[in-house]
Amino acid sequence: MSKNNHQNGGGKRPKPRQYELFDRICGRHPLRSAVPGEYIDYAVKTRHGGEVFYFNFSLTEEMGLLPAGHRRHLNKKLSDKLLQIFSIEVINEYDIEQGVEVPIEEIRKEKYMAIRYLQLQHPGRSGQTSGDGRSIWNGCFTAKGITWDISSCGTGVTALSPATAHEGRHFRSGDRTPHMEVGEATCWMVWDGDNILSDGGIINYGSLRQFGLFHHEYRYDNAERMSTTITEQKNKAKYIVQAFAQLTDYLQQGVKRPIKAFAQAAAAHFS
Repeated sequence: MSKNNHQNGGGKRPKPRQYELFDRICGRHPLRSAVPGEYIDYAVKTRHGGEVFYFNFSLTEEMGLLPAGHRRHLNKKLSDKLLQIFSIEVINEYDIEQGVEVPIEEIRKEKYMAIRYLQLQHPGRSGQTSGDGRSIWNGCFTAKGITWDISSCGTGVTALSPATAHEGRHFRSGDRTPHMEVGEATCWMVWDGDNILSDGGIINYGSLRQFGLFHHEYRYDNAERMSTTITEQKNKAKYIVQAFAQLTDYLQQGVKRPIKAFAQAAAAHFS
């Protein structure tokens, strides 16, 4: 018997399942127990026919989902794992009302949250009927002392969409009224109403997609008001950082200081 086999208990150690850390992203999140009224729970089903368009290897390594030095190549196993985890669609109120049948094997074990928050384009001002209108929280992932919140846009219409609030009825995912953009993993720009793909060089202006272009006068018609332009968004981004700096200071010190006191801290991130 070789020395190595003896040390391994008489055989080879089983290799860990490749990309198994992604399996932790399954709808679970501590917000569920911390703030029970903050979300609407949705069962989700597998969405077939997807394709991975872009993958951020640097960010995924930073998060700890991939080992450092992983080859920057989207192989079939990794692509299949990403589709398994993220290619999902909510079973919403419309589906339930219409009696849409979903094979039991297509329904995921865990439920996923659509988060409530206040939006200006909604008629309500309490935040109970507004929030993630077409997205859900995939969950969170903790590694290297950092917890990452993970969400997906384009996963189906929820009861928190503006269309539901305005018309008082539920919509089928894919209806043009709530303007679904199925299949795009987007980062919602909260101060604008436009979308920017995770690539950063592909701008999505609602139904108009411009690749690598820059239109500094473009504004989005966001129902009751027009959005900011791209050049105006930098100041909006500064103010968001400023607001979070104020919030953090208040939680640490117990005294709420004026938001103007944090202007310099916010500006440092945009110098």
